[in-house]
Amino acid sequence: TVTDRERPREIQKARRLGAQILEVRIDRFRRLNEAYVLQKIRSLREIGLPLIATIRSRREGGGRDVSEEKRLHLFKKILPRVEAIDLELSSTRLRKILVGLARRQRKPVILSYHNFRSTPPDQALSRLILKGRKGGGDLVKIAVTPKRQEDLARFLLFTHRNRDQHLISIAMGRHGAPSRVLAPLLGSLLTYSFLNRPQAPGQLPLHRLSQELKVFSGKK
Repeated sequence: TVTDRERPREIQKARRLGAQILEVRIDRFRRLNEAYVLQKIRSLREIGLPLIATIRSRREGGGRDVSEEKRLHLFKKILPRVEAIDLELSSTRLRKILVGLARRQRKPVILSYHNFRSTPPDQALSRLILKGRKGGGDLVKIAVTPKRQEDLARFLLFTHRNRDQHLISIAMGRHGAPSRVLAPLLGSLLTYSFLNRPQAPGQLPLHRLSQELKVFSGKK
């Protein structure tokens, strides 16, 4: 995960450490005017890694309040310049507009859900996957907050059982930190890290995540 604060050489180092995709958290940019955002996207494209553009809503962990109209305008401008976008399941109006636009431009859409308080029951998690698929998501991202180790274990088991559902699984917070390493080994399609500062509770720095993934996956 990157913002507009990381320098190109830092991101190049991330690539050497094993980063394969850049999630661009535009909601955490210092400025959100169109020209500035597009210039930053152009700079990031020069790194040579695929870009996932995210303008996270405030209620689901965004860095600031950004109006729906502003988010929609920026997403429309950014879409041709990135490989995918991430949009909240709860952003119903934006989802209905942007999924269609993304389809026409053959860009994948991640539809995401964030719960910063708890880990819903498995039935509720299954309904989220179904809602995401019906809503046009190519991938569904579910981020939850375990309150105890048992919550994390259940969520990881859920991930494994649904590994064929194009799922991204994240457990946030202190109890969820191990999921950053374990979830991708159990079927989550992506895991997220950071270079300078975490963008979500429980994120591990990239150098540590890279080392632990190699250990747990048996790679040297």
